Amino acid sequence: MVSDFERPKRLVTLRRDGDDFVVLFYPEDIVVFRHNEPNALRKMRTFLRWKIIGDSSGSGDTTIAAL
Repeated sequence: MVSDFERPKRLVTLRRDGDDFVVLFYPEDIVVFRHNEPNALRKMRTFLRWKIIGDSSGSGDTTIAAL
């Protein structure tokens, strides 16, 4: 059984939006963070215990999580 500590608080997606990268709540598709570096957004989501379920940032990172 998964404890509350391990369970992600929020599901999000990461994608490019023009020159920036954005983190969006899933499934609402609401932009919550915007930054010019995708790695900074990945570090932020780790701290907040959010789970990236879709990553179309194009950075070649293999940390894409599946539902």
